[in-house]
This record gives sequence, structure tokens and C-alpha cells, in this order.
Amino acid sequence: ELRALFPVLPWMVFFSAPMLNLTVETRPYGGLVFSGAISFAVLHYLSFKEPLRPRWVLPLTWFSILFGHIYGICFVGFACLLRRRWLEAIFAAAYVMAILSAYHLHLGGSPPFPPLLEVIKQTLGTLGNPHKASYIYAPLFLLGCVVFIRHQKPRHTLELALLLAATILGPILATVKAGYFFTPRQVAGGIFPFLVVTSLGFLRISRFLSSFNPMSLFPLWTLFFLATAIPWTRVVIYKMPPFPNQPFHRFRNIVDELVSEKTKSV
Repeated sequence: ELRALFPVLPWMVFFSAPMLNLTVETRPYGGLVFSGAISFAVLHYLSFKEPLRPRWVLPLTWFSILFGHIYGICFVGFACLLRRRWLEAIFAAAYVMAILSAYHLHLGGSPPFPPLLEVIKQTLGTLGNPHKASYIYAPLFLLGCVVFIRHQKPRHTLELALLLAATILGPILATVKAGYFFTPRQVAGGIFPFLVVTSLGFLRISRFLSSFNPMSLFPLWTLFFLATAIPWTRVVIYKMPPFPNQPFHRFRNIVDELVSEKTKSV
């Protein structure tokens, strides 16, 4: 149950600077974050028998399919496919096909794609937190993966791996295929699944340390605070961009520059 991750997961979600910026300043990507969370909920809760299943899962699944970002519709539909919810999966696929048949992306050229290391850096900064927090988030995420593999059925492990691939690698590959410029906000659908696995890693290492000496938890929680509250304060309060070309952190500045230059097209 996700309740076992309390209070670590709510803390990480609350102090996710990218999540707050995306849901406030670029709201369609807030729907992408929501769809990623619902996709995880579909995989998690629809594996329960019906009496144990929360009533909100299916209504929010349909809401995300009907009103979500096109990537989010794909994520939720894919999660429903893995759970053999055929009606929702087929409807989501048909809906995406209808959208793609009605709208087409026309670009003047293929902008240069950043180096792989820069893509990884910005992606981790969006999934976790910017300002070097990835040095703490990434090891915890890898440890969480090990914990998940050891304590879950192979099928559930594969499903989580497929969801992470769909929400993180899927948009990046679609960007490359379309010749669209890379922005880390496109992987926002993977924020919640990433934080769930990362919180598993944190809980595992905290329980390991507490079995020796409860006082050893103090350095761990200090690092955890530095990786959550400090980046959140720098980005949200002081408006400090974590990367030079990360649009959602420079949203207001970019708009002001376009208006001052009387730009008529972007």
C-alpha cells in the first residue's frame, strides 16, 4: 500500500520544484503529471480485488483519458492495457488516433538535440529536483528499484519498468522522431512514479541505519532535507533556474522578452 511510504512520499511530492512550476506556469503539463500519477495508481490499485479497490481510481482514469495531455492519455491507456482493462485501453488508443488525425505538427527545421549527458542531467532534475539534488535522488532511486525487484512479483516489476520507460523515454523518443526541440518538461509524466521508487529507496536505507543506531538517521534526513526543501526554496521562492535553457523556469522572462521585442511568432 502507498500508505507505507508516508510521510516520505508526500514530502517529496510537496517539495518537488519541477512539479509545482509545471502545474502553475505551464498548466497542460500539470495534466501530464496527473496522468503519470493515475497511470501508477491503475497499475497499483487495479491489481487489488474489487472490495479492496479505492472507488476513485476508475473515475479519475476516465477523467485523465478524456481531458488529459495527449502523452498522458497514452500513459493511462498503456497502464489499462497492462491491467487488461480493455474498454479503457481501446478507448484511449482510439482517442489518440483521432487527435493525431485532426492535428499535425509542422516545424521549420530540426533543432539541435543536446548531448546525452545534458539530456540525462535535465531529465533527472525534472523527475527529482534541480540544483545538484540528483546526486541524492539518483542513488535512492536505484536502491528503490532493487527493493521493488526483491519484494514484488516479476510481473509487477516488469510493469513498473514499462511504465517508467513509457513516461520518461517515450516522450524523449517522440521528440527526436518529430524533430522537436528538447525540453525536460516533456518527461513530467514520470515524476510521480520516479518519486514513489525513490521513496522506497529512502525508507530502505533509513530502516537499515536505524537498526544499528537511531542517531545515524540524522545525517540521512539532513541530506534528504537538502535535496528537497533547499532546491524548492531556490527555484520557487528565489526564481533561480536550475538549467540555462529550461523554459518552465524562465517562463515569465521569456514572455517579457518576446513582448518587448514585439515578436509576432515563436
